[in-house]
Amino acid sequence: MSIFVNNLHANRNLLEQINDTRQGQFPIAIILSCMDSRTSVELIFDQA
Repeated sequence: MSIFVNNLHANRNLLEQINDTRQGQFPIAIILSCMDSRTSVELIFDQA
C-alpha cells in the first residue's frame, strides 16, 4: 500500500518477464482463493 500512498511506480519490463518464462515457470507458491479476495497475491509475497 505504501507504493500507492507515496505515488511510487514499479518499473517492470513485461517483455523480459515473458521471455524469462518461455521455457517454463517455477512458482515459489500456489495460491487457491476465491475471486472475492481482498488482498492480491503479489502484495502478500511482495513479488511482481
